[in-house]
Amino acid sequence: MPGAGETEGRRVGLLAYAPWIVIVVGAAVMMVLFVIAAAAFSGIRTGSGRPAAGPELPSAMSPLATEEDPAVGADGDPPSPDGSGGSAAPASTGAGTGAAPAATSRAPRPASPSASPRAGTASPPATAQPSVLAGSYRVREGWPGLSAGELTVDNPSGTAQPWTATLSFPDRAGELRAYWVDGVPQPTLRRSGGRYVFTGAIPLGARASLRLQLQFHHSNGPARPAECSVNGASCTVH
Repeated sequence: MPGAGETEGRRVGLLAYAPWIVIVVGAAVMMVLFVIAAAAFSGIRTGSGRPAAGPELPSAMSPLATEEDPAVGADGDPPSPDGSGGSAAPASTGAGTGAAPAATSRAPRPASPSASPRAGTASPPATAQPSVLAGSYRVREGWPGLSAGELTVDNPSGTAQPWTATLSFPDRAGELRAYWVDGVPQPTLRRSGGRYVFTGAIPLGARASLRLQLQFHHSNGPARPAECSVNGASCTVH
């Protein structure tokens, strides 16, 4: 029979191994539980071959029917005074499906105001240039029954100038009988009563002069003009 010392040594050894025994037993229990759970889960998956299908849902859901507000039309516009809907276009329906929403008319956008063109400032009217020609008229000695006059036109500028002479005579000067200019084409004449307008056929050359000779049927006085001008500038009368 073992002695008391040997028995005490075995007791101490068992106490030293006790924690490890508890750990081993716990691990074994956990392994058993894991195997049982895995077997149960595997049986569920292999029992039907696929998961159980839930309740079948309808393929399409129809919209809920709602009551329309009497103050608002189907397209959201307020009704017109005559009782018709706010939309001018009728609703179009689709084939086999629900009615399509009614097309609503939109008010046209106001056109942006176009920029008005800026008014340009009016240029001042062109003023008539002063005549560079000078004219002088003198009464000449006439012949029996005739009176005579001479208009001299001078061009002191360096360019040729067109010329127009205007002469007005009182009734006592008599009728114009003849007129001429020596050495150049003859001017044209326009007459209105006692007013005579002579226009040169060619411009008067630079720094040149001409003499327009006039003859009148003698009446009651010399052929002295009441008006004399060359290109609008008054001429002197001797």
